[in-house]
Amino acid sequence: MALDLRGHTLTGPGTGDAVRYRGDAEVRNGTVTGWGTGLAPDVVDEHEEVLRVRVRSMRFVDNGTGVVAASGFVGRPALVEVVASRFEGNRTGLSGNFGSGFDVRGSRFVENGEAASIITAGITVTGSRFDRNGVALSCDESGCLLDGSVLRDTTPTASWRACSGRS
Repeated sequence: MALDLRGHTLTGPGTGDAVRYRGDAEVRNGTVTGWGTGLAPDVVDEHEEVLRVRVRSMRFVDNGTGVVAASGFVGRPALVEVVASRFEGNRTGLSGNFGSGFDVRGSRFVENGEAASIITAGITVTGSRFDRNGVALSCDESGCLLDGSVLRDTTPTASWRACSGRS
């Protein structure tokens, strides 16, 4: 699935999912605002595989969660690449669980409750910026790497619990 919003905005009612993805997917060049979740997996059964999702030049604004990466308990986990995107005013910018992962590059997180919440998953963030988030990175039983990024006016910067983390 490939969705090019061509600069358009998907405005939601405050609940539900703006875009659901299955298998390999790409979403680019637009804004998603006012949804429960901006981009979420559409996993019907626990054996279904979500392989690679690309998010490029997107804005996720004022959603419950911007982007969710997850997989079934048995299927291959999703890897979500986030490039040159902005997350602003979301309760949670990125949410990953069940072995899924994020590769975030050149993106910006502004005034989110949590910029990223990762539970039993992984995240690598490079060349990105975090401004005035409640928590920049929350990692629980996960592998988390923050490299070459700027964090401003965010306290606490990170929350780590039973995981490997490096910044």
